[in-house]
Amino acid sequence: MTEVLKTITPANGYQMDLSTEADGTKRVVRGRLFIGDDDPGTLVSLVEPPVAHDNGKRRAPDNHNRDSQWEVLIQGWAKNDRDNEPCDWAYVLAADVQRALALELAKTQTRRPGAPDILGMGGRLLEMRIGAPVVRPTEEVSNYGVFYLILDIKIVEDMANPFG
Repeated sequence: MTEVLKTITPANGYQMDLSTEADGTKRVVRGRLFIGDDDPGTLVSLVEPPVAHDNGKRRAPDNHNRDSQWEVLIQGWAKNDRDNEPCDWAYVLAADVQRALALELAKTQTRRPGAPDILGMGGRLLEMRIGAPVVRPTEEVSNYGVFYLILDIKIVEDMANPFG
């Protein structure tokens, strides 16, 4: 999923740049709730909720595969500048993230052998819903606007081989 978001660059037709910086600083990360002074001016983090959906359905009593809903909070920060309103760049970043996810969603229409690997899930993605973003100023005094977007996906998991 992070690799899909890293394709958000001006060279790929987006307004924002989420590629890794030349010094190795990442602009797309997992598990971050806050941004610090040493972070790049644009950052996106993927965070799971603190409690998992417990609705995994096994396909048969003796089958170790199950279908599971997985919510991912996509949180993005964009640094403001003097020429724009506090959240303008966060709106632009949210739109770019939505576009990248929508292009991945379009790939779900081709369910056949050799179909694209959607979100890097190894063919395990069954459904994907992109929520509407919420854009706000940060709670603390900051030069950043922030957006929140819920990505709801349904995956099939092999519990005997969770990383396979």
